[in-house]
Amino acid sequence: MSASYDTKPTGEYLAFQQAYDFFNAELFAGQLPDCLITLQRKHGAKGYFWAAQFSARTADQATDEIAMNPETFATRTDAE
Repeated sequence: MSASYDTKPTGEYLAFQQAYDFFNAELFAGQLPDCLITLQRKHGAKGYFWAAQFSARTADQATDEIAMNPETFATRTDAE
C-alpha cells in the first residue's frame, strides 16, 4: 500500500533524494523504504536518523527522516 503523502521532496532537496534513490538501487537492490531527507542545524550533531518521524494526518503510515547538518558539509573550491 502506498503512502497518502509525497515522500519524495522536490526543490533544493532533489539532489539528496536522487542520491538516496541511486544508492538504494545500486547497493541495496531497492530494498530501502522511501524516507524524507532534511537539513537540520542541530547543535553538536552532523545528522541523525529518526524512524517513523513523519505521518500523514489521514493515514496510519509514517516515513523515516534522515537529517543532515549543512554546517558540517565540506566546502568545495574551484581547485577541486
